[in-house]
Amino acid sequence: MAPPQAGIAREIERLRELIARRALATTRPGETILINAGPMSPYLGKALESVHDVTIVTNSLDLLEQMTGRKDLKVILTSGEYHARYRCLVGPSVNALFETLRGDRVLLSVDGITSHFGRRLTGSPRISALPRPMSAWLWRRAALPIPHENALSSPTIR
Repeated sequence: MAPPQAGIAREIERLRELIARRALATTRPGETILINAGPMSPYLGKALESVHDVTIVTNSLDLLEQMTGRKDLKVILTSGEYHARYRCLVGPSVNALFETLRGDRVLLSVDGITSHFGRRLTGSPRISALPRPMSAWLWRRAALPIPHENALSSPTIR
């Protein structure tokens, strides 16, 4: 018999796959999708297999690698300093990019998000620095905050 954690892990895996599929279910050709690095990016990469003719903007090297060879997608990797632990690019140049870039949907791995306190991400403070323009954009449009791995068991909402 498997320990209870195995069942919980399978359920979290199933929920992440479901969230990723639903987040991209209404995607139309020509859209620009902003996806940050985080535990959801591999699931979003898998769900993107059924999406065509869109532009993906990401700081995730793992997502970039998943999209390698896809001629039907345009993938833009943000600039920034390489963060080896999280395999992503971080820093002020990401802020500069999002000051001018506009997207049709933003898919974020976050612990929690509120209109008053903004976003809360785990990990390094440099990872947590979601660009202010992106935060403001989120609150001007309906967006889908994607739960961080800890959010399914004990959400951290400030």
